[in-house]
Amino acid sequence: MIYTNTVRNKNYLGGVMMHKLLISTLIIFSFVLMVYADEQEDRLNDWYKPDSWDGKDSKNKPGFNLKGLKVDGCETGEIEHQPKQPSRREFKKDDKPAFNVFVNVCKSASEAHKQLLAFLGNVSNDKKMKRLSELELNIGHIGYIYSEDNKTHWIAFVRNNVFILIMITDVDAELDLEKVAENIDKQINKQDDVSELPMPEIKAFKAQKDSISLEEKVVLDIEVKSNADGDVDLHFEIKGEGQGFVEKGEDGKYYFKGTGKGKVKIIVTSTNSLCNQTESDIEINIG
Repeated sequence: MIYTNTVRNKNYLGGVMMHKLLISTLIIFSFVLMVYADEQEDRLNDWYKPDSWDGKDSKNKPGFNLKGLKVDGCETGEIEHQPKQPSRREFKKDDKPAFNVFVNVCKSASEAHKQLLAFLGNVSNDKKMKRLSELELNIGHIGYIYSEDNKTHWIAFVRNNVFILIMITDVDAELDLEKVAENIDKQINKQDDVSELPMPEIKAFKAQKDSISLEEKVVLDIEVKSNADGDVDLHFEIKGEGQGFVEKGEDGKYYFKGTGKGKVKIIVTSTNSLCNQTESDIEINIG
C-alpha cells in the first residue's frame, strides 16, 4: 500500500495540508519515467539536435522561487510538490484556473536538457515543435513553444539547470504566456551561479518507538533546515505491508497512526522555497 500526504511547514514545523495532485500533472510528467524506442529517439535527435543546444555546460542556479512569482491580472493558487516530480503552481483569471507553472530544479544543465527532450518526445508524436529562437523570443538557453489558432498553449524551456513548463488550462483566457516565461527566465538568470544547490537538510527524522500496536499513534521527531528563504513543505509517503498515515496534533507534534498490521516505511520529502528536494526514511512495525 502507498499513502501520501503533504505538510506545509512554516519555521521548519507547521500545519497539515492534504496534497491534491492533478491528473493532468501525472500525464504531463509521465516523461520522467519514459523510455524511448530507438526509432523515436533517433527522430527526436534528428528534429531537435540536442547536442547543439546552448547552455549544456552552464553553471547551476540555486533554483526558482515559485511562491514569489506574480502575474498581472491573475490570482495565485497553492504550490504543490510531489517527490521526484516538478513543483506546480496554478494561476487563475476571473476566478477560473487559467494556467500552471511547473518547475524542476535539476542537478545539472545536461540533466535539465534531458528532461526538455523527454517532454518534447511526449508531445511531438507527429510534428516538430517550434523553437523559441525561431520566433525571436529570447527565453532560456533553449526552449520550445506550441501554439494553435493564434493561442499559445505551452512554453517549455531550460535556463542553466532549471526546467520550466508553462501550460494553459483555459483556452479562452486572455494570457501572455511569453511575458510570463520572460519574467521567470529573468528571475532565474539574475541569480548567482552556485557550486552546490541549497538543498533542504533533514537533520533528524525518527519515531519514538520502532514498533506499535494497531491503531496506536507514535510521535515522529523531525527537524528540517530549509537553506533558503520561505516555507518548507513536507510530504509523507507510506509504503510496505502495513497501513497508516501521518498527521499533526494540536500539540504541534507529528504523529504516525498505524491502521493495518505489518512493517511500513515512512518516507519524508522536504521541498524548500527554491524547489529543491531532500528525502529521508524510517521503518515502523505495526503489530
